[in-house]
Amino acid sequence: MALTKESIKQIHADLRAALDAVAKKHNLVIAKTHITYTDSSFKFTSEIGSKDVLGDTNPIFYKDIQRHGWKFGLTVKDIGREFKIGARTYKLEGMKGYNFVIGKLTTDGKLYKLRGEDVAAVLGTKNALPDFGA
Repeated sequence: MALTKESIKQIHADLRAALDAVAKKHNLVIAKTHITYTDSSFKFTSEIGSKDVLGDTNPIFYKDIQRHGWKFGLTVKDIGREFKIGARTYKLEGMKGYNFVIGKLTTDGKLYKLRGEDVAAVLGTKNALPDFGA
């Protein structure tokens, strides 16, 4: 039987459920999972991190703030800091890519991509020196 879009959806759901059980057992956090497929095979990838190190932070956001946070004077130590932009209050969750900080709106928990320059300005980290030990 050839793999189809419908069968891959079910396989992905089953794999994700199994991974969630493993993550719970071993104190892990899962950022994302992805499947690519042909009619005869599939490739499954995932981004997983240790809650002992990351807490509940998405491993991708954590990795990106480690790699690119220096541009805005941010380090992993800033994860969890609250800041205000306009009338909204956010909790810093990490970064996505080179230029965007991920902020979780404190009122509803939704995630937003915010310009790194804007976050650095309100946190006062714009001219901070990078902390290469983080």
